[in-house]
Amino acid sequence: RGAATAVPTLHPDKDFGLNFSGTNEYAVPEDEATPVVSEVPLPTEVKANRSPREKLIAELTEMSTTAPAGSAADFTRRMSLDTYATIDRLRNILHGGFQRPEGEFQFKNGQVNYIQEGVGYELQLVAQMIQADFGSRIYYVSQDGYDTHGDQAGDHRNLLQALSQGIGNFFSMLESYGMADRVVLLTYSEFGRRVDENGSRGTDHGSGSCLFVAGQGVQSGVVGKHPSLAPDDLDDGDLKYHTDFRRVYASLLEDWLGVDSQVVLGEKFEKLPLIQKSA
Repeated sequence: RGAATAVPTLHPDKDFGLNFSGTNEYAVPEDEATPVVSEVPLPTEVKANRSPREKLIAELTEMSTTAPAGSAADFTRRMSLDTYATIDRLRNILHGGFQRPEGEFQFKNGQVNYIQEGVGYELQLVAQMIQADFGSRIYYVSQDGYDTHGDQAGDHRNLLQALSQGIGNFFSMLESYGMADRVVLLTYSEFGRRVDENGSRGTDHGSGSCLFVAGQGVQSGVVGKHPSLAPDDLDDGDLKYHTDFRRVYASLLEDWLGVDSQVVLGEKFEKLPLIQKSA
């Protein structure tokens, strides 16, 4: 709920530039371990098409603010302004691209592993943006692969190991920046798993799940009792959850972000003891 908001989405293999030609205008040498964004000469026909497209976007961006709210012209104008501002800011923060050094790199307070891919890699980018005071109060990254209908044991172990290492490294980076006390991290998923194993050495979608809240301002400990695994205590094969997830959101919205949770969630939910009172 709320006003329309632009949410910049980043891809680790894309440069931070507007492509007016429909072709790859920036070349990344294949023999270099560290991608370097460098503009290459454009074919004559591409240059010819580029100028009119740039002009069109500029005209839409500079249109009068009297355009009807919610109209296509108003939407394009707002998105263009947000895009231009975001690209310029990201170029300054990331020096023209993602940095992928090998092995480890040195921070003032010790060594922090640089993870080359996956959720750990994306969390490193978030740490860089927080350190550079990018301005966003909420960031999210995703980790695929939890739809483990088959061979769950090994896959789940590897996923949680990558998640654990990524989160640990993320907070180590923030500590080296002196900013760990500014951040709370929440994990979440849109589905849980059923209790019984299926015929493919996995489990199918379930209604109950768990999540983690991490950070220096978090009140440590387990919230709620572990649900019973006894067949008679299940809800049609699913765990009986004990906490509405909206109570978690309400707690973080009010106790960490200082936001009226009822405006966001539509109604009032009882808070949980997730954030330390002094945080």
